[in-house]
Order: sequence, then C-alpha cells, then structure tokens
Amino acid sequence: LDAATNEDMRVQRNELERQQVAVGLATRQQRVYRDNWKGESGYSKNKQLEEAAFNNPIISSGEVNFLPQQVDQFMAGNSREEKKVLNRLASRLVGHKRSAESAPQTISVTKIEEGRLYQFSRSVQVSEDAPLKLQLQFDRPGETSMARTFVAILIIIGIAILMVLGLRQKSIKRA
Repeated sequence: LDAATNEDMRVQRNELERQQVAVGLATRQQRVYRDNWKGESGYSKNKQLEEAAFNNPIISSGEVNFLPQQVDQFMAGNSREEKKVLNRLASRLVGHKRSAESAPQTISVTKIEEGRLYQFSRSVQVSEDAPLKLQLQFDRPGETSMARTFVAILIIIGIAILMVLGLRQKSIKRA
C-alpha cells in the first residue's frame, strides 16, 4: 500500500474510533439520566433525552454493534452544542489513546556463522500480560543426527561380524 492509502485508512480509523467513543459517551449520559431521574426537583425533565435512552439498543438490549450511519440516532436527545462537545471530547480521548500507544517494536535476531550475517526481524503485537514464547530449531548443514550416527555404527558392526564369520568359515574349510 502506498503512503496516501495508509493515510486515508488512518483517518478513517480515527473517525471510526471517535464515533465509537462519542456513542459510548452519549449512551452513558442517557443511562445516567434514565437511572437517576425520578421526578426529583434537582433534575429538569428532558423528554428528548428520555426518549433517546428508551430507544438506545445498547441500553435496552445490550447490543453493542452498530453501523456508522446510526451514530446520529445514538446522539439523539442532545442539543447541537452538546453533540459538538461530545464529539470534541471523543476526539481528545482518541488522541490521548493514540499518544499513549507505544511504537511497534521489532524482534531482531543476529546470527553470525563463519563470516555470514543472518538477520531476522518482524513486527509483532502481543498481549502485554502474556509471556512471549519462542520455539526455534536450528540444524547445521552437513551435521548428522544421533539416529543417523547410531545406524551407521550398527551397519559397521554388522559388516565386521560378517567378515569375522566369513574368515572363520574359510579357516574351517581349509582344515
């Protein structure tokens, strides 16, 4: 992918994250309003917010999947100024999250063998609490395994036994 495509994808990802955070903030506001308003004198009744809380599928059924086209539906019940503030706050939260992420790191392995330099590197993303496990297996070219060595020794011993038996047979026939 070229740099322009990467930038477009980054902008789209930021916008999607901002929308998700804004929906989360609006849903939390609606839930707090719904849970705390009981006609008390400290709260002014907001019919639009009450209706938005009633129609919010996250509150009513726990359904957290939504389409980007539904964002305005979740933000219902808020004035234009409140929506602006929620979006600005969501942008700041996403920006803060981005600044807190560490840069991707690479695993770099350097193996020196008779003047040749091998270097392996790869970006990985792991859970910060999970231990990193690596399982590497190397074989040197031209080096035989223990099983091959054992089989070769058995063949040599077998040939030696056959030669000894063959020489005995010849000496018995001469006698």
